[in-house]
Amino acid sequence: MRFALKGHMKGTKRSAQQLKPKNVSTNLSTKKVKAQIDCVLEEVEHTDQNKEEELLSLQKELEEKNQQILNLLEENHNLKERLLEHQRGNSEVDIGNGILLGREFLTTIKSASSSVNSYARSLFKRLFQVDEIVGYTLMGKGCNANNRETQHSIDAVRRDAIIDHSLKTFGLNPGSNTYRLAKNDIKKSLSSLIVEITKFTNSAVMDLNLQ
Repeated sequence: MRFALKGHMKGTKRSAQQLKPKNVSTNLSTKKVKAQIDCVLEEVEHTDQNKEEELLSLQKELEEKNQQILNLLEENHNLKERLLEHQRGNSEVDIGNGILLGREFLTTIKSASSSVNSYARSLFKRLFQVDEIVGYTLMGKGCNANNRETQHSIDAVRRDAIIDHSLKTFGLNPGSNTYRLAKNDIKKSLSSLIVEITKFTNSAVMDLNLQ
């Protein structure tokens, strides 16, 4: 009986000894799985951080590209303006006060003009319409005993540009006596032209009324 019990107890101890390694193995497996999970979570966190950094980098690159586009658009606009200015410079001439006339036209009337007065007259006819001439004088006149009505001058900006450009074109230097005489002659010539155009226009209007 004792032998049987003793044998039974020995069997029990062996069973316990057999079970003990299994519990250790289970604990090791649990730790391994947990370590793997922690590793995966760390990788996920690291991946998210990389994606965030990549997103910030892309946003910064996009801002830089947008700025480059704006710079290129501005440069393109400036180049167009310079091109237009160059084209205008080749085809048009500023005769003064910002008034532009074709270079070819100016060359033609210069060749056809025998004097500074005829040159100024050609410019005058080109820059003024009839309705801007009739009823006006070259310099304007105030009312007096003989004429109670004030006579307004033609547009002074264009008038002065015509006179100054004509004198310059014929090589007359400001300040000289020749310059002053030529300027007065131009004014007299243009005043006569205004009278001629006014008379012709009024005559044409009367003829139409009589028909």
